[in-house]
Amino acid sequence: MKTTAPLTMIWRMMRQGGWWYVINLTVIVVLLLVELLPGLINRQVLNDLQSGQQLSIPWLMLAALLGITLTRVVLWFAMAYTNPQTRVRSENVMRRSLLARIFQQPAVAALKGSPGEIVSRFRDDIGEMPHVVLQLNDIIALVCFAAVSFYVMYQISPSATIAIAAPLVLIVVGARFAYNRIYIYRQERRRATGRVVGFIAETFGAIQAVKVAGAEQHVLKHFDELNHIREKATLREVLFDGMLDAMFRNAVSIGTAIMMFMVYEQAMAGEFKAGDVSYFVYSLGAISELLGELGIFIGRQQQLRVSIQRLENIGHDMPAERLFHDSTIPAQMPLPRLAQMQVRNLAVQWANGSYGIRGVDLDLAPGRLVVVTGAVGAGKTTLLRAVLGMLPRVEGDIVWNGEKITHPDLQLLPPAVAYTSQVPRLFSDSIVENITQGRDVADSSMDEAIHGAVFEYDIAQFEHGVSTMVGSRGVRLSGGQIQRAAFARMLYERPQVWLIDDVSSALDILTEKKLWERFIAIRSEVACLIVTHRPQVMSMANEVIVLKNGEIAARGSYAELLAKGMLSH
Repeated sequence: MKTTAPLTMIWRMMRQGGWWYVINLTVIVVLLLVELLPGLINRQVLNDLQSGQQLSIPWLMLAALLGITLTRVVLWFAMAYTNPQTRVRSENVMRRSLLARIFQQPAVAALKGSPGEIVSRFRDDIGEMPHVVLQLNDIIALVCFAAVSFYVMYQISPSATIAIAAPLVLIVVGARFAYNRIYIYRQERRRATGRVVGFIAETFGAIQAVKVAGAEQHVLKHFDELNHIREKATLREVLFDGMLDAMFRNAVSIGTAIMMFMVYEQAMAGEFKAGDVSYFVYSLGAISELLGELGIFIGRQQQLRVSIQRLENIGHDMPAERLFHDSTIPAQMPLPRLAQMQVRNLAVQWANGSYGIRGVDLDLAPGRLVVVTGAVGAGKTTLLRAVLGMLPRVEGDIVWNGEKITHPDLQLLPPAVAYTSQVPRLFSDSIVENITQGRDVADSSMDEAIHGAVFEYDIAQFEHGVSTMVGSRGVRLSGGQIQRAAFARMLYERPQVWLIDDVSSALDILTEKKLWERFIAIRSEVACLIVTHRPQVMSMANEVIVLKNGEIAARGSYAELLAKGMLSH
């Protein structure tokens, strides 16, 4: 796939900025043109003094300088106000579009990289892109300043002006050959930074495992190694950028020396006055800044190219320029009231050619409970994820009331279907927000969900009740409390079908007993597909399916399978 060109991306960001971008550019251009006036006034004053002439209305000049100063203050304020308006608009749109793109992918394949690395790309790569546009505005304004300055200088001394411009152009052209090296160094630093950020995120997510294993020193050692690699990559990039910046910014010294050499005879003849020298030096300072900005811009184009490639990678090869299109989440496709749900010949094949599950058939209906059991790695969780569309199925059909489900990831969602995983994920928010997930809070539904999950006793012990913050990934809750919070989330949605993956694995015996007792009371109108090894649940099931190596090894009632020796406890 062809990568979006940096200049194309810059143009898209300009358009996204809209009128804020136009206002920002106009303000900066006017500001730089206003900066010309002090130089012209100083030239006139110095030339008059050297000629022994009376200053031309000195109070008027002072008033002009004061007016220029006030104008600059206003323009600087306007620039400071419009800069974030231009930048943040592009950042917000790109981040939202990229997140929407990730949401559109199958759940298990949505993230191409560690969460920490993905966060790094969202924060750093997208965060730096709009700065290129703002820098381009500075360059456009400096070019306008340079054009007027060169015109004035040419009127003063054509030969000196041409002699100054020639080496400056050569420096800019020569820096163009540094493009590839900038690109390589940028890639190395970005990869190193991504590894560091990813390792930090993974370490924080497994902090308890690290401490229990006594592996703190080993983790810190590996962290030091990653930081050392990042330090070397950063040093290479910064040194190379600094070398280019120094070459550009010191061009003014070369220009001043050339100017002094070229105008020596004119100065001796009185044709090149002190004011003219002052104006040349004044203008060369701004022109030097232009060259410096050009050098940085050349480097940033290559850096932008790296960022574009990184964003297109985590965006599943979506061209970066499409980040400015409306990337809305596909609308949920509602389903009618369930009469019967059938799964036929369902199969999931991995990239290496092996099957996760194969030839799976099952039937669900309101009030019907189907339990899936089997050894570790038999394909139980894979089956639930395949039914939900979290995994791409290669064979089989899912049928709802006689109609095939064509988009399970858009159709088998609440309020039709709800899913609770074996290892639930909670947001770093309150219990109530984790249960409702942004939906409107209905007190009666909340109470029912909490009661059904046997969670009311725990919540009563919390100082802030359902408003208690759970911490990062629910770190302030026990494993059983996390599972019951996830179970309450499923009940709150009042779905027609429950898909439950060993939700009671972290519960104590008494709490688990209450959970399943309440489960019996509320499941009469709900179709249930549960992965579990618990005899208490299997004994309630209309059908128990035993998976082995991704295929159905046996099926029947709990009593039948127990009599045949197909279940082990």
